[in-house]
Amino acid sequence: MTRVAALALLLACPAHAAVRFALVAGANVGAEGDRALRWAEADATRVHRLFIELGGVDAHRATLLAGATARALELAVARLSGEVAEARRRGERTEVFVYYSGHGDGATLHLSDERLPRKRLEEWLEAVPADAVLTFIDACRTGAVRSGAARGMQHAPAFDVRFARQAGPSGRVLIESAGADEVAQESDDLEGGFFTHQLLTGLRGAADADRDRQVSVAEAYRYAYHRTLSASFGTADAAQHPSMSADFEGEGELVVTALNRAGATLELLGDVKGDVLVVDDATSRVIAELKASGDAPLQLALPVGDYRVIRRDGARIWAGKVTLLWSRTQAVSAASLAEQPRLAALQRGSRFDPAPWRLWAQGLVAQPRALGGGVSAGGRLGVDLRIDGPLFLSLRAGGGTAQARGEVWDARHSEFTLGPAAGLAFSFGAFRAAVMVAVELVALYASARHVQEDRLQQAGLGPTRTEGWTLGPSLGAEAWLGLPLPKGFELRAGAGLAVSWLKVDAQVRPSLVPAGHLGVAYAL
Repeated sequence: MTRVAALALLLACPAHAAVRFALVAGANVGAEGDRALRWAEADATRVHRLFIELGGVDAHRATLLAGATARALELAVARLSGEVAEARRRGERTEVFVYYSGHGDGATLHLSDERLPRKRLEEWLEAVPADAVLTFIDACRTGAVRSGAARGMQHAPAFDVRFARQAGPSGRVLIESAGADEVAQESDDLEGGFFTHQLLTGLRGAADADRDRQVSVAEAYRYAYHRTLSASFGTADAAQHPSMSADFEGEGELVVTALNRAGATLELLGDVKGDVLVVDDATSRVIAELKASGDAPLQLALPVGDYRVIRRDGARIWAGKVTLLWSRTQAVSAASLAEQPRLAALQRGSRFDPAPWRLWAQGLVAQPRALGGGVSAGGRLGVDLRIDGPLFLSLRAGGGTAQARGEVWDARHSEFTLGPAAGLAFSFGAFRAAVMVAVELVALYASARHVQEDRLQQAGLGPTRTEGWTLGPSLGAEAWLGLPLPKGFELRAGAGLAVSWLKVDAQVRPSLVPAGHLGVAYAL
């Protein structure tokens, strides 16, 4: 039985602007007796996101079916056919992506306990009146194969999608993840299928052999073929050889992705060579796994955010952290990567962070802990340590001062805080956000002076002044939002609320302390 993924990709032609559509579906659950796949729906989600990001598909024309059923897929293809036909009636050129990922066998697809004949899906796709369709099939079936799972001990024959040729650049191209009678695999380390992972890496720029910042079908296939074969060799019962067939004619080149659509670009300079991993710092997931020849720079189109670049050449490992900003190209040289000890978790990246430390400083305004009103102004210094994934620990020290003048007393106080905090930090788009809980020790020095001190002293009355120290604990919660800046800096703004217990006027009293802060952090 096989896991089958059909992907009709968008095609670009330099001479003809096109309206592009995408239909992406994935189902981890197959028919009765199929062990549930782990990464089929995750692969579909990543493919869907890439089409919108780099493939030129408007979000409203990109459909994602997670946990797809045969009926849902049929309706989605019918809706796609209608949208394509409407665009053609307007005189527009149409190009389509369709992606399906799930269990199957030689004759049927297994979608959520249903069996859909492959021939029927072929007929549905033939009815889509698009000018150009590119189809990918990733055949999968679960089964214990070292760290991953076998995808298809019985590989289905090629899914032949052929249309009558039309004038101009048009036709159909089919790329499959494995050859006949081969095993297509998914990997727990990559959290996805070998073929789909390598395909996505190639479409982000690793396959751009001619450096024109576009990835053609031929470039994508060559890259996916060699990298899938290399990744699967020795991992399963048989190596995995992707295959391609085409029925296409007309002027122009079939371009799948354009790198200039990317939010940001990571450039590996020509001195970076060896096996390279690019890891999303927020999720610790491998975004790209490639082999850098060291002959020429290599560019990858990626969303903005924080990444780790890990290079391995033989037994030696180098790593560094990169922040990608909107519409910027961030270059990485071999010299910018620091040599690291070899770690067992390197390939997945789940416990490895070459820059886990951050120093930060912030200005702070808060309600005074001992005064009835006014504002306490001060600052804090701290250091954050990334522990695992989004979890981090922080140690911080702060201080502030406040003054309040009433009808009787002119009061002042200074407060100092020290303690640990623990929190979770997440990246989304260009920003990082965190929530944390802090436990601190508060030292408070308070003083008050009677506004009529001179007259009272002349009259021999008193006391006219009071002062002293008090200590107490504080428990608080905070949240902040960070915006990455160049050279490892980050601008942070946030707010918090704490409760402290301090001895004031001979008794311990709780006080509620709202606060806001603005500061900057630096990644070591």
